[in-house]
Parts: sequence; structure tokens; C-alpha cells
Amino acid sequence: MQMHFATLWEAIADEVGDVDAVVQGGRRFTWRQYEDRASRIAAALTAAGLGPDDKVGLYLHNSPEYLEAHVAAFRQRMVPINVNFRYLGRELEYLLDNADCRALFYHSSLADRVAEVIDRLPDLVLLVEVDDGERTAVVPRAVRHEDLVAAHAPAPRMERTGGEVYMLYTGGTTG
Repeated sequence: MQMHFATLWEAIADEVGDVDAVVQGGRRFTWRQYEDRASRIAAALTAAGLGPDDKVGLYLHNSPEYLEAHVAAFRQRMVPINVNFRYLGRELEYLLDNADCRALFYHSSLADRVAEVIDRLPDLVLLVEVDDGERTAVVPRAVRHEDLVAAHAPAPRMERTGGEVYMLYTGGTTG
């Protein structure tokens, strides 16, 4: 088997699909469900015009949606970019611009921060709001995460080259 994160996760879903893959409080997703949801997000990324090596910003707290968007980007040979949820204003704008992000997933409690910088980031073609129970602002053009998942059929699996890009941004808080 080719050693690529997405290929490995697909193989695990095929092998043990009914086993829990992600658990957060009372929320549980089996490997099959996790694979299905990530595959639908992968299809949405492609439908938005993103392709291999395009960057997908993840401005999210730890959550199943973070993992889904992360693996969705990997599935399509895109590059997930972690964005520290503590970033504000210019820091957030700088990272998203410097990383060349074309899509951004963010928690609704961080919407005010996204709304503050979005007009200065014209390369963002897809904005996805993940509901965490506290919307702080309305971000123009944003799509709700669950609506995005529901609106797309799973993306077909693809061959990966093994030469895909992995990037890790850190502001120093990771260690």
C-alpha cells in the first residue's frame, strides 16, 4: 500500500468501518461515517475549484469537524493548514495570506475574527462555518459545515503520488 495519510485512513475505513474512529463527548463517528463525511467535504473542496497543492485553512478548536476537513484536504492532494485559534486580526490575516489559503473552515465562535479580515483575503474562495453554539458574527459568503456535507456526494478515491505537500504553521505555542 502507498504510504499516504488519506490512503491509510481509507484502508482503515474499509477494514474496520463499524469501529469508532472519532469520539467527542456524546458524539461518535465510526470509520465508515468519518470516511463518508470527509469524502463529501473533499467533493465540496473540488467543486469550489480547489485542486492539488491548494491550501485549506483550519481555524478550529479540536473537534470532529477539524479532523474531517483535515483528511478531506489530504484526500484531494490539498494541503491542510492549521491556524491557531488564538490568532487575531493581523496575525490571522498574515497566516492565511502567507499560506495562500483558498478555503477556510472556522468555528462560529471565531466568526468575528474572520469577518474582520475576510475583505483583505481575496484568494479565499470557500468559507465554511462550523457551528459550536456561539456565533459571534455573520461572515459573508460562508456556508454552514453540515449544509456542505449534505450537499455533496462522496468524492471518488484517487491515486496519490506520495510527493504531496505537508505544511505546519506554528506561533510557538506548540512547543
